[in-house]
Amino acid sequence: MRRTRKTVIGLCVLAMLPLVFILLTALLAGLMGCEVNDGGALPCIVGGIDFGGLLSGMLALGWLGLLTIPALMAVLGLWGLAEAGSHWRRRRRERRAAGG
Repeated sequence: MRRTRKTVIGLCVLAMLPLVFILLTALLAGLMGCEVNDGGALPCIVGGIDFGGLLSGMLALGWLGLLTIPALMAVLGLWGLAEAGSHWRRRRRERRAAGG
């Protein structure tokens, strides 16, 4: 079960990346004093470099969360069922070993 737990934790991290990109985009745009929206790249010039396209792309990655978050819920549900089954089998073995 340890490998399964590590795999599920890894999948959880991957599924949450779109949310992280949205939060990071909002943080960076706020720090740089830029405006960001899904309509397209707006100019965001800091130090002579335009970061508008990068911020717009990072914000667009957030839409991937519409796929990853429900997939995460399904994985967590299946994992919960697997953990419950494992717990049930372990308790059943212990009861049989105790003679009851």
